[in-house]
Amino acid sequence: MKISNAANAGLLFALVFFAISLGGCSMKQEPPKLAEPIKIELDKIVANMACIPTGQFPYVVDQQHNPMCAYCEKLVDAGLLTKETDTNSSPSDSEQPMRASANVSYALTDIGQSAYIRGTSENTYGPDASRFCFGKPRVLQITRIFGPVMLSGQKNLGVRYIAQLDEPNPYVFDPRAKILDIPLPDPAMAGKPVLYSHQDVTVVMNPNNPNDFYLDTKLKIGPLGEK
Repeated sequence: MKISNAANAGLLFALVFFAISLGGCSMKQEPPKLAEPIKIELDKIVANMACIPTGQFPYVVDQQHNPMCAYCEKLVDAGLLTKETDTNSSPSDSEQPMRASANVSYALTDIGQSAYIRGTSENTYGPDASRFCFGKPRVLQITRIFGPVMLSGQKNLGVRYIAQLDEPNPYVFDPRAKILDIPLPDPAMAGKPVLYSHQDVTVVMNPNNPNDFYLDTKLKIGPLGEK
C-alpha cells in the first residue's frame, strides 16, 4: 500500500507534535542564571528599589544658613512632609504687597516618620545620606536573558526579573506614592507575597573581560515591541 506525500507529511507532523508534547511533560525548564558577580550587583540595585535618598528632617529654610529645598515640595505633595510658613510679615511700603520675612520649615508626617531612616551625613546623596525606605526588595527570579547584542564595541545582555518586596510599608499602596517616581509593587492580595511586575536591566560588559561590566537600568535589551 502506498502512502501519499500529504499523508507522510501529516504523519510526520503528528510524530513531531507527540514528541514535543512528551518532552514538555517530562522536562522542566530551569530559569536562566546569571554569573555570580553580575547577580551580586543586581542584588545591590534591587535592594534600593524602594528607597529614595533625601536630606535630614526637620529642615528649616532661612536666608543665612539653609537654602531652599527644591525637592521638599514634592515630598509634601507625596504626603511624607508637612510645610509650615511663619506668618510674620511686614509691608515694604504702603503700595507694595506684604513681604514674608519668616522661615519655611519642613517636618515628617506620621507616614514619613514610618519610612524615614536618618543617615550620618547631611548630604542628600551618598551611602550615608538619610532616606525614605518602604520595604526590603529582593530578586525573586530571573525570568529572561536577551542577547548578547553588540553596541559601541560592548557586549550587552538584557536581564528580566521579578522582585519581591518583603516587609512592605503600607504607603507603597497609597496613590500618592506614584509622585515619587520609584518602582511600585502590584497591589497586594491578602496572604500573598508583594511582587513587582517584570523589571529590566542591561548588563554592559567588555567583550574581552567578562569581569569588567556595569548595570544600566535605563537601557533595555529585548525583542522589538515586547514590554
